[in-house]
Amino acid sequence: MPCGGFIWGETQTMVEYIVTRMDVGANLRAAPSDKAALIGNLRFSTLAREVAPSATKWKHVTVVDGPFAGRTGHVSDRNLSLLHSEAAGRLVQAAAFYWEEFDRGRGKEDDDANGKSPLGKSYKQKVLKMWDDLRGGRPPKDDTSHPAWPWSAAGMSAFVRRAGGYAGFEFSNGHHAYIKHSVRQREGKNPAGPFWGYELREHKPRIGDLVVRWRGSVRTYAAVKAIMNSKATFESHTDVVCEINAGSLWALGANNANSVSRVSYQLDDDGFVKLTGDRFMIMKNML
Repeated sequence: MPCGGFIWGETQTMVEYIVTRMDVGANLRAAPSDKAALIGNLRFSTLAREVAPSATKWKHVTVVDGPFAGRTGHVSDRNLSLLHSEAAGRLVQAAAFYWEEFDRGRGKEDDDANGKSPLGKSYKQKVLKMWDDLRGGRPPKDDTSHPAWPWSAAGMSAFVRRAGGYAGFEFSNGHHAYIKHSVRQREGKNPAGPFWGYELREHKPRIGDLVVRWRGSVRTYAAVKAIMNSKATFESHTDVVCEINAGSLWALGANNANSVSRVSYQLDDDGFVKLTGDRFMIMKNML
């Protein structure tokens, strides 16, 4: 259906792409060849619309946003991913924004602009703004490394807030709030729920989904379902799926290595996130 100038759905003749090569972006070329003239490099999370269907690895596209908006050219499909919705693209773009704000993971949570930061920027103030936007207070003495005040959920809330349009999302200083909410939406079959929770083997990750990890105590989907209507909390973490490759994916989250950084998740032969370590759920983006 039409969404802000986009057309979505498998029955439509138009499809939309997002650049998902996080490290190098995607080259826009004048012809379908890696030897053709280079028009420009499209940054990670740039959106593109297909001009005409192609059976080759080269996609003929028009760039939707960014410095090359409106330009038409050819991009290798190894650097692109299909989007199932505009909202999923906005969430990836929001995560990409904060990744760049934290200099792709080099800016640390307690780096300030008073000479302490090796990059000369105040990443600490960026973290504090995430807390301010939640309107739930700041950590004691503005200590962005305070062990009792992890900021990963405040960061994910910032991602979703910047993306916009995620009505019903439970902004929170704890991932448990929107993890439980996603399970409630799925169990209640609520079509308006922005995310539905699934076990890892129930849903193959898509661009714009969230991978869920437990912290401290081992968690399962069944355990979350048992407390989905309660005020019970639990330690956890979420990351936005941004790039999917053969056998693995890259995702972005806050407070990864004390920054906004990307993390890798292994996929099994069927394309599901492997049930290893601390990962135990997928929050499917339903918008």
